[in-house]
Amino acid sequence: AYFASRSGEAKDYFLPSILKNLGYGSVILLSIVFKHPIVGYIIGGLKGDLQGWRKDAGLLKFYTLITWWWVGLFAVRLIVQVPLFLSNQVQLLGTLNATVLGFPIYLAVVWVTYRALKSRGIY
Repeated sequence: AYFASRSGEAKDYFLPSILKNLGYGSVILLSIVFKHPIVGYIIGGLKGDLQGWRKDAGLLKFYTLITWWWVGLFAVRLIVQVPLFLSNQVQLLGTLNATVLGFPIYLAVVWVTYRALKSRGIY
């Protein structure tokens, strides 16, 4: 609301969400580029061995794949949000953010991540 009140443009209410998705997606993508997939660190941290998984080429590849799914989450959000933002389609942007682009897509990626980890016996 701060951005919208400052600019006078209703669409600017969504600017923080777009920037957040760009930031998270970029950081997660960079973790893949530098061969340190963030999902590996998260799971490693939860298991009490932050970097042990890096010695296993199979786990590195597996965590990289899962990390790509998370990049996809933020990419899909941006692919939908940015054109709507630029074309000032505030109602549709708000509706999609509150429905499909919010918890449903997030929970879908959480579920797929969980199922993949479970199938490998990790969780």
